Amino acid sequence: LMQFGVQTFTIRKAQKKNIREAYLPLIQLGVKRFEVARIDFTDKNAQALKDLVDEFGIEIVSVQVKPKYVFGASEQIISFCKRVGCQNVVISMLPFRCILGKEAEFYAFLSTLDPMAKVYAKEGITLAYHHHNWEYIKLSCGKTRMEVLLKETQKGVYRVADPHINNMKKV
Repeated sequence: LMQFGVQTFTIRKAQKKNIREAYLPLIQLGVKRFEVARIDFTDKNAQALKDLVDEFGIEIVSVQVKPKYVFGASEQIISFCKRVGCQNVVISMLPFRCILGKEAEFYAFLSTLDPMAKVYAKEGITLAYHHHNWEYIKLSCGKTRMEVLLKETQKGVYRVADPHINNMKKV
């Protein structure tokens, strides 16, 4: 049995205006699993999602978070996740400095992933990574960023195999 879910990046503007109104058409179509993306991790938004979880039995399987918030607002993200019953935080992409900057920026970012995964793991939350095409560009070592990411983050960071379905594989 295939489980279907929706990532809310596609309804990001609507959910900023009114979460309930943005999610209801999807719920009425039978969508029960959501990866929440591009949302402010406020108490108000957490409560709006929690209300939908309680009323319709939907599941917030993951929240997708920009790197600066994964690291800079971890307490807020963890609180949000606990409130909505979510156990997966997905880093939405590499920081732009890693994509556009020198390789040292990528390696510096990489060194922060396992320690941050431990912060989330202490709270029962899995840290995952959402990949894009730039992870497949070769570095000076001859390996792609993805090959290096997979090799260097084996202690707790997961990668989302398909960003639209909560199918996480340990890196």
